[in-house]
Amino acid sequence: MMFVALILIVAVTNLLIGYLLSLRVRQFCGTSPVLLPTWSEQPPPSATAPEESARPLVELPPQPAAAAEPGLPSQWLETLAGLEDTNGFVGATLPILRLEIGTYREQLLQLDERARKLDADSTRPRQAGPQGDAAISVIVDEFLEINAHWLQQQKQAADHLRTRLHELGELAPFGEELEQALLAQAAQLETTTNNLAMLQRETPTAGRRVLAEIASLLHHCHLMRDAMQASFVEVLRSENRLAEIETRTLIDGQSGLSNRGGLQKFLDEFRAADPAAQRTVSFGWLEIDQLCHVNEHFGPRIGDRLVQAMGQLIAGVLRTERGSDLGCRVMGNGFAAFLGDTGPRNATYAVERVRQTTDRSVWQVNGQEIEITLSCGVIEVQPKDNLADLIDRVRNGSRNARTAGGNQTWLDEGHGPQAVQAPELKVIEQTYELAPQAAR
Repeated sequence: MMFVALILIVAVTNLLIGYLLSLRVRQFCGTSPVLLPTWSEQPPPSATAPEESARPLVELPPQPAAAAEPGLPSQWLETLAGLEDTNGFVGATLPILRLEIGTYREQLLQLDERARKLDADSTRPRQAGPQGDAAISVIVDEFLEINAHWLQQQKQAADHLRTRLHELGELAPFGEELEQALLAQAAQLETTTNNLAMLQRETPTAGRRVLAEIASLLHHCHLMRDAMQASFVEVLRSENRLAEIETRTLIDGQSGLSNRGGLQKFLDEFRAADPAAQRTVSFGWLEIDQLCHVNEHFGPRIGDRLVQAMGQLIAGVLRTERGSDLGCRVMGNGFAAFLGDTGPRNATYAVERVRQTTDRSVWQVNGQEIEITLSCGVIEVQPKDNLADLIDRVRNGSRNARTAGGNQTWLDEGHGPQAVQAPELKVIEQTYELAPQAAR
C-alpha cells in the first residue's frame, strides 16, 4: 500500500509541475514580441528604394483652402437640416454641429503667431518704452473677447442639447461625447479667462503664458471638431445617406487623405460587395509621437504642416492602387489604414513600412532637424465591428506602443496587443521641410 501511495504522490507532483510550467510558458508567449518573417518571406514592397543614399527634399505645397473651413462642410449641414424634424438626434445636436469650430481655431492660430513672435522678441534686448507691454495687452484683450463670444455660442448649443438628451436614441453615446467635449471646453475657457485676468502683462514671460493658454484651448478645439465629425458620420450611416455626400467633402483638408466620413463610406461599400463577409480585412492606426512637441516649440501652424506631410507620406507608401486599401485621417493625431484582402500580419508590414519610412526620413524646420516617429497598432476587422469599435480596439495597440517608448507597432491577433519585432524594410527615405518657403 505504501508503494502505491508513493506512486500516486509522484504522479500528482509531476502533474502539478507540468501545470505550473505550462502557465509559465503561456505567460512568456503572451509577452514576447510577434516575430514577422524575414525579408525573403515578406510580401513584395510597393516601391523600390533608390540606389543613391541621398534623401530628396519634399517641398510641401501651401495648405489647401479647405483646411480653413468655418465648420462642418456646408453640404453636410444642408443634409442634416433635412433630417431635423424626423431624427431626434439631429434635432438635438444640430446647433452644435453648426458651430464654426474652424473659424474659432483660425482665430486662435493667428493669436498664437502674434504671441509667439512677441515671446521671441522678449528674449532679445528691447528698446526703451512700453511697446512690448502694449502689444501683449492688445493680444490678451482680443483673446478674452474671442473666447467670450465663443463661450456664448457653445453654451447656447449645449443648453439646447441638454433639454433634448432624451431624444438621442441609439446614437446617445455620440451625443454624450459631444456634451462632454462642450463641457470640457467651457471649463477650459473659464480657466483661461481667470488666468488671463491675473496675468501680469508687463513681465517678460507674459507671452509664454498666453501661448500655454492658446495651446490648451486648441486641444479642446480639436476634441470638439473630432466629436462633431463622428456624430455627423454616424447620423448619415444610420439613415443610409452617406452615399449622397459629395466626394470632395470626404477628404481631410489638412492631410489630403480621406476623413472619417470617407472611411465609413469605404467600409460600407467594401462590406456591400462582400455580403457573406468572406474577405479578410485588417485595420492599422498610426499616431505621431512628437506632434504636441512640435506644436509647443514651433507653433500649431508647423504642426499642421507635419500633418500635411504625414498624409503625403502615407498616401505614397500604401498600395492604394489595388482598390481595397485606403489611407485616412480620422482625428487630430489619428491616421488609419484600411487594408482589404489582407491578413493582420501582412497588414503589419504595410504599417511598418510607413513607420520605418517616417523614422528613417529627415524632418526639419528651417533646416533644424527634429525627430518624428510613429506609434502604431494593427487589428483584424471582424464582421460585427462598427467603425467606432474598430477605432477603440486599434488605438489600444497604438497606446501600448507609445507607453513602451514609441516608434513601434503592436499587433492584436485576438489575444490583446503585442509588440512586433519586424525586420528592417527597404523604404524610400526623404527629407521633409516643414517651414513654409515664405518663412525661410
